[in-house]
Amino acid sequence: MTATSDTQAKMHAHVLLTRPPRRYWFLSLAAVAFNLAGWSAMVAVGTIPSEITSYALNILIYVLYSAVLICVDRLVYLAKEKRALVTTATPANAFSSHWIERLSVNAPILIAIFLFLPVFSMLKSAIPVFTDYTWDATFIAWDHAIHGQDAWRMIQPLLGWPLITAILAFFYHLWMLLPYFGCLTILYFVRDKALVFRFFTAYFLCWIVLGVIGAIWLASVGPCFAAPMLGIHTFDPQMAYLREANTQYPVMVLQVQDALIEWYQSGSKGLGRGISAMPSMHVSIAVLFAMVTYRISRPLCIAASVFAALIMLGSVHLAYHYAVDGYVAIIATLAIWVLAGWIERKTRAWGQGIIPSVQ
Repeated sequence: MTATSDTQAKMHAHVLLTRPPRRYWFLSLAAVAFNLAGWSAMVAVGTIPSEITSYALNILIYVLYSAVLICVDRLVYLAKEKRALVTTATPANAFSSHWIERLSVNAPILIAIFLFLPVFSMLKSAIPVFTDYTWDATFIAWDHAIHGQDAWRMIQPLLGWPLITAILAFFYHLWMLLPYFGCLTILYFVRDKALVFRFFTAYFLCWIVLGVIGAIWLASVGPCFAAPMLGIHTFDPQMAYLREANTQYPVMVLQVQDALIEWYQSGSKGLGRGISAMPSMHVSIAVLFAMVTYRISRPLCIAASVFAALIMLGSVHLAYHYAVDGYVAIIATLAIWVLAGWIERKTRAWGQGIIPSVQ
């Protein structure tokens, strides 16, 4: 091979490596289709969506988190350079070029996550437009059948201490980092592109199958909203405990629960709004991160599994969910993870036969 042809071959390989894998575009198309379906469903029931600001806010959050991750990566890069005493042997623009390539390769998935949560929030807020909340009594009965009592009462002797309640509330709020920092970290830093594709396939399926279809089919509000929305006062003692605990340590979820009720009563459909108990998306997404970190790092998997367990306990103790909401979420998420693995294998030849895996 001549020097010219060798240079051309390297340039061609570089172009391929900085081009997104073909199957990544499937996720972008799926997000667009989900948006079109969601907006069409809203129009079909006589509601004209007006949630453009939610898209702008969602994109802004992802851009800001991306900037934080890039800055942290830059600090790590400079620290490594200093330790290795690298001088002019490393091109000055190596870091910038690396991130430009990384963003180019992952552009289709970035588009998908930019588009996804706003339409999910819109549909979740519109559950009462599609159906009535009729399943709470059933899920209360299921909890009794499984545990012999309300699930929160079973764990109250262990968790019913104001400081522990406040700590669980903090971790429950910390969950919000998973759809943003968590997803971006996997997208930018996991080298196994097959695993990235599998994770985001499962991630979007969880939101669609569990967060939209499941939430509408099994429409329920959960313990903290049962009294103000449905007139079910079974969980008044639990809410009384949470408010009493809040007088000693800040139980952060109470303000959010009050805001969700206010948004529900005003019909607001912004980002992060809407009420739905079954299945628990907090538990589902936490379990999904435990599954993907199993393929990345054992310490990360242990941390993610502990976090998922705290979210499961917190979802019941903090009155957001019945225990069965979490059980269904865990089983369904594991099934979706297996399905996403099957999809990844079936699309592997098509996705990598044209565009090589990026390392």
